[in-house]
Amino acid sequence: MDDDDNDFDREESRRVPGPDEIDWNALRSSLTSLQMFDDPYMGMQATNLGIVDQFLTDLEFQVLQESIKDDSDPSGMFFLNAQSQMWMFSAYELLRTWRQRIRDNTFFVC
Repeated sequence: MDDDDNDFDREESRRVPGPDEIDWNALRSSLTSLQMFDDPYMGMQATNLGIVDQFLTDLEFQVLQESIKDDSDPSGMFFLNAQSQMWMFSAYELLRTWRQRIRDNTFFVC
């Protein structure tokens, strides 16, 4: 195998999948497979996080396409940044609530 083949393999392994190649149920399925995610509130939060994740991914690709243009408008990037931060807060709160419920449940079981 020559160096050109190795470069191609490395580039292909770093390729970001497009929105149409992503399994949008993977995040929700992974979260709901965790202990105590059978609670309706936790399941709803996992579903909402997955929905927003798909929205953000579509927005990321739009901003990427826009940034390639010479006369791109930075407002899309600012909006993406704000929404990404909100997604992080939501993910943190979901995991914080889950951990607290595990602790509370363990406390009462002992």
